[in-house]
This record gives sequence, C-alpha cells and structure tokens, in this order.
Amino acid sequence: MWLDGAVIDLLAGMTWVQFKETWPVITLLFGGATGYLADGLRDRRGAKDRRSEARREMQRATLYALQDVTQKLLSIAQDAFYEREATGDLSNDRQQALYEAHVAVEALRVRVTDDQVRSLMEDFTGRAYDFGTVSTDDEDQTRLVEKFDLANGRLGEVLRSLYEEI
Repeated sequence: MWLDGAVIDLLAGMTWVQFKETWPVITLLFGGATGYLADGLRDRRGAKDRRSEARREMQRATLYALQDVTQKLLSIAQDAFYEREATGDLSNDRQQALYEAHVAVEALRVRVTDDQVRSLMEDFTGRAYDFGTVSTDDEDQTRLVEKFDLANGRLGEVLRSLYEEI
C-alpha cells in the first residue's frame, strides 16, 4: 500500500512535460510486471494440463493391461474347470496360474478410477476363481461369461470416453 501512496505523490508533483517523458518508463514497468504474471499463470495452467494428461494416459494403460489379464483369467478359469472335470483334480501348475491371473487382475483393478469397472471386475474375478476351483455346473460358465461381458463392456466404454476427452 505504501507504494500506491508513493506513486500518487510522485505523479501529483509532476508537470505535464515530466509525466509525458516518464510515461514510456511507467508503461514498460507495468507491461513487464503484467507479462511476468501472465507467464506464471500460463505455466500453472500448462502444468495442470500436463498432469491431467498424464493421469488420463496412466488410466488408459491400466485399462488396456486390465483388459488383457481379464481375458487371460477367463481362459485359465475355463481350462481349470475342464481339467477338474476330466481328471477330478486341479494340477498345481494350473492352480498357480489361476491364482497369478486373479492377483494380476486385482492389482490393476484397484488402480481404476471408474467405480463401476472396479465393482464389475470384482464380481468377475470372484466368479472366475470359484469357477476354476470349485464349480461343478456348466451353467456357472454361462454366468462367468456374462460377468466377463459386463465388466469388459464397461471397461471398453471407459476407454472410449478417455479418447473422447482428448
């Protein structure tokens, strides 16, 4: 505030000729200050845009990876079901593969920002693991595929919406 008073006192004591001579200096200082402020605001907006794009890109990569491991889990669960049906038991390798695929889906699922995708994936992974380890009913396979279709369909919607935001 003291600067305002000093500037007013300085300007009030000037003649018109003195004011005309100092006017270019005053506008230069004012222009430089506003330019500096504008650059700072532009940099902040740019940083915010870069962070937003990085978040969107991370979400895209997570969703693509989730889509891949979800399909792998479905395949392994079906293989496990048919192995159990044929042999009456599940081999250690198949059980380990089923567990690893389940864990991979869960690790990616928790990173997804869309609540509906997380919920549908949770339903699907639970159903897939149960189908591969304890299910004895072919109708369970139909329900598993339905859960997969719902989760994968919503995942696709979210991916498409991320590209629409660009």
